[in-house]
Amino acid sequence: MTPEFFVQGELENLNIEYYDFFNSERQRKWITNQMVGGGYIQPLGSRSYLSISAMYILNYSQNSNISPYPSPLVLRVGVTL
Repeated sequence: MTPEFFVQGELENLNIEYYDFFNSERQRKWITNQMVGGGYIQPLGSRSYLSISAMYILNYSQNSNISPYPSPLVLRVGVTL
């Protein structure tokens, strides 16, 4: 395998626990994030590789207190064996 760039789209559904200040209680809510981005794959040997990607959340809201992400940019690094 040679080093390669890739593009990616992702639809992420998360069940988030948050504090509802209006009702003064903890609640759970399903949120959906629409992400697009790309990355790079680098071989580490004949059967493993390193991947680095950057995803942008299209429907990110800075005013929302129900997101696990501090910004609309999500960086990921992974190793596949």
